[in-house]
Amino acid sequence: MSERVPLSKLASELRRLKLVERVPSYRTTYNAAVDGRIPAEQGDNGRWSVARTDLPLIAAALCRHSAQAA
Repeated sequence: MSERVPLSKLASELRRLKLVERVPSYRTTYNAAVDGRIPAEQGDNGRWSVARTDLPLIAAALCRHSAQAA
């Protein structure tokens, strides 16, 4: 099983790895997870997380979304 990143830490991980220019808000990442725009899983405890290996894919999806919204 790959290492998981809690959704609450996603923005800081994307920033740390320099995968995005503008760091998305928690609400943006949460909505993307719930809507299925990014690969995320909700655990038995109700908390969302993403696979560390999916971070580049997630960054690309979030950047496309923010560019379309502008």
